[in-house]
Formats: sequence, structure tokens, C-alpha cells
Amino acid sequence: MKELKINGRSYGYGFQNSNNEVTTLFIGDSNVAHYYPRVNEVLTQRPNESNSIIFLVQHGCLPIPKVFSDVNQCKVMDALDIIKANKNIKNVVIGSRWFGHLNGGYYYFSNGKKYPIERDSIGYRLALAELESFIKNFKLEGKKVFLLLSSPIGEELDPRLMATRSLKNFPTIISVKESHINLKSLMSEYGFIRNDLKELAKSTGITYIDPVDFLCSENTCPAMSADGDPIYSNPNHLNPFFVKKGASFIDQVLLGN
Repeated sequence: MKELKINGRSYGYGFQNSNNEVTTLFIGDSNVAHYYPRVNEVLTQRPNESNSIIFLVQHGCLPIPKVFSDVNQCKVMDALDIIKANKNIKNVVIGSRWFGHLNGGYYYFSNGKKYPIERDSIGYRLALAELESFIKNFKLEGKKVFLLLSSPIGEELDPRLMATRSLKNFPTIISVKESHINLKSLMSEYGFIRNDLKELAKSTGITYIDPVDFLCSENTCPAMSADGDPIYSNPNHLNPFFVKKGASFIDQVLLGN
């Protein structure tokens, strides 16, 4: 991707053109960035059908105005500047590691006061209300908005913990054990976030994309594909090799516009 500049100002983010002027803007953190291998695959293989792209992503970014952490200060309001400067942007994708960021470590800041964001907190409710307002701003600009929900997270998904070394079965030294997350356990911890974001999407009339629907079965979220390849690169991110071929659920934000 190339560096994004508008009216001589560098935004420090990336863009990539297809053969189509219509553009999709991605906003969020590394849990949005980890879909780039699939996005690049679609742009490369279907350049006449795919939208061009802009990635407005930042490590640890919870893309909600007035929401911060002591480590990460996300400049999400750049998105509205970019929207106004680039009339070719038709789709906006908003995503993050919602499961982690909306469950501790971040705060809503207003009138000089910090409201910690965690389950059932005032800060959590204020953050969701601010996200709703943020989405409505894009809709007022005539954009189609997609809310990209969290992919599964957990130590059980880390491929480094699945590999074991032993001379017992020499000459096979390294073996990989199957691992997964129990979907019920995942939802007991993070289901309230998933449900609230779905309801927010419905109430604002936008489309949500839920990776859990595609990466989990009825009961489990496997760490490895049917071919025996790791789906994840660590507890919080998808494996780029899997994403390139297996994350086709993201294609809808690029095609048919």
C-alpha cells in the first residue's frame, strides 16, 4: 500500500487502488489490519470488480471518539476528514478487538473525567452511545457502513502452544496437537459485547459482519483448519496465510458496489 496524502497532508495510513474509483475505508486496529491479505487477494484477482481501499488503522485503536487508553490515542476523527476529502469512498468498515478493548483498559473521556470501560459500567454505555453517533455521521455523508465484530480470542488458539518437541517418535521431532475454544465459554466472557454490537448495528440500520459465525461451529472455535493449518498467528490475530484464502466473509465490503 502507498502512503495516504490529501491536500499535501500525510495521514500516515495506506491506500491501494484497483481499477475501480469506488473506495472502501477500513477503520480500526490490528484486528482490522489482519484482513489485509484477503483484501489484497481480492484486489489482485478481481481488479475490475473490487473497490479501491484505504486502511485507517492503528495498533490498539478502539475506533470510538472520546475513547482512549493510557497507551494508545486513536485518531479516529481523521476518518471524517478523509471522507469529506474523498468523494469516492462509498463503504466504511469499522472494526476492532472489541472483545478485549470494551472489557477493560480503555476509558471514555468527557469534561476532564475518565469513565473506565468495562462490563456494566457507565463508561461502557457512553462508549457505545458514542459509537452509535460516529456511525450516524458516516450515514449522514451517504456511506454504507459495516460493523466488523471480533474474531475469537484466547490462548488456546496460539499455534506456538500447540507445537511440542520430542524424540519419542523420531524422526518426527515436532508434533502439533489439536486445540480449540469452547464457544459457550467464549460467549460467557464476551457475549455481552457481541450482542450489544449486533443490536447497535440493527438499530442504526447498518450491516454487521460476525467472524464468529464463520470461524466457529455450533460448539467450538477450532485453532486449525480442516487442512491442518493454523487459523491464528497468536491468541488475538488471524494467520495471514489462512486469511488470504479463508476469510472470504470480508469480500462483501469490496464487491458489488
